[in-house]
Formats: sequence, structure tokens, C-alpha cells
Amino acid sequence: MSTTSSVLRAQGLDIGFKWPVLSAVNLDMPMGVWWALLGPNGCGKTTLLDTLAGRLPALEGDIVIGGHSLKKNPVSPRRCLGYALPPERLPQRLTGRECLDVFASINGNRTDSEYIQTLIDEWSFDNDLQKFVDRMSLGMRQKLGILLALAGQPRILIMDESLNGLDPTSALKLKRFLRRQVQRKTFSVLMATHALDVVDQYADRALVCNTGRIALSLDRTDLDQANGRLDQLIAQRLAHG
Repeated sequence: MSTTSSVLRAQGLDIGFKWPVLSAVNLDMPMGVWWALLGPNGCGKTTLLDTLAGRLPALEGDIVIGGHSLKKNPVSPRRCLGYALPPERLPQRLTGRECLDVFASINGNRTDSEYIQTLIDEWSFDNDLQKFVDRMSLGMRQKLGILLALAGQPRILIMDESLNGLDPTSALKLKRFLRRQVQRKTFSVLMATHALDVVDQYADRALVCNTGRIALSLDRTDLDQANGRLDQLIAQRLAHG
């Protein structure tokens, strides 16, 4: 697995439905980087993630994932990414273990990878996987969505508010797990979140959506300079922007 080329690249990307929600989006994500996606409700974060994951067609531009164009070949790029399904999109009448088995079949029986089992063990989640999805709590379903996203050994993991519903201990274990895997260059992470403390402590970069565009791109130096006041730094940069 190459760590030198971009794992995800987008240029001149317009996204939305009939009209653009975000325009002129340019991204270049290398392997082993944790990107946070920030912005107010309704600014286009979920639409962007759905478009990057191939769930929604782009209005303009192309997305290249793992060296494969999503426009020219929609199958190969999807094999390079894992999308943490939101709880309401999970198969309700299967058990968690059955969901993993289905995804294992789709992805070549690779759900037994060491890092997936590590996360199951850290969460003490093995017994809960025997439950039907519709009997699981919100936190359990969030965990299952993350495990399914990891099933294909992705090069990029896309997460949309996946910390919501997790108890503090489980959330901390997930954040530490993701940080370890990013540092090992197992995969990159693109996570939409409103939790600025997560961005401050764990992310390498942050993108801020505002007024129909990616208005800010902050690197680790910027995040460190915020000194725990990331909201103030973002407001200042947008005001001068």
C-alpha cells in the first residue's frame, strides 16, 4: 500500500442536488492523516461526505480515491473507502454478527483483521454483536456502523458524527484507536463533527464549510495556536476572510 500518493483527491467539485450546496471544493488527502470537517448545521457536510463516498453524484468535477476516478469507474474507488453507516441505515432485522458476515462476504472475508478485533475487544462488544440491530441502543448501532466501515480494510474511513450516542469511555477508546491507526498509516480519517475538543486533540487538519464553500483549511499548527479556543480562531479567520 503506497503512502506517498493521495488517498483521496477532488478538484473543482460542486456538490448538491438541483443546485450546489458547496462549490469549488478542492481536496488532496494523503495516507495517514485525520481530517475534521466542521461547519454549522445545513452547511453541506453530510452532502460532501455522501458525494465523496459515491452515494450522491457530483454536479461538477471528479473524485479520485486510491488512484481510481469515481466518475470513470464507480466500483474500484468504493473498495478503497469505508463509510460508517448512520444507525438508521443499518439492516434492522439482522444481528450485528450477521451484518459483519455479510460485509465480510462482500469484501472478501476480511472482517477478521487484527485492528477490527482490537476495537471489538476494547469495546467489549463481542456479546452485543449477537443482538438484532433493531434491539441495539444508539451507541451500539454507531459502533456497528464503524466496524462495518472497517470491514473492507479501507484506505480512507469516512465518518459523519459517529461519536454521537457513544458513552464517554467508548468514545475515548475509539478516538485513541483511530489516532493509532492513522499514525501507523493504516488509513486516513475524514470525520464530520461538532466536537471541537476532538478536533483540537486528535485531528491533523480541519476544513470549515461556510457560505457554500470550504472557507477555511487549518493545519496542525493552526489548531495548536488555537490553544483550546478553536471556535474563536475560526470566527476570527472567517471574519477576515
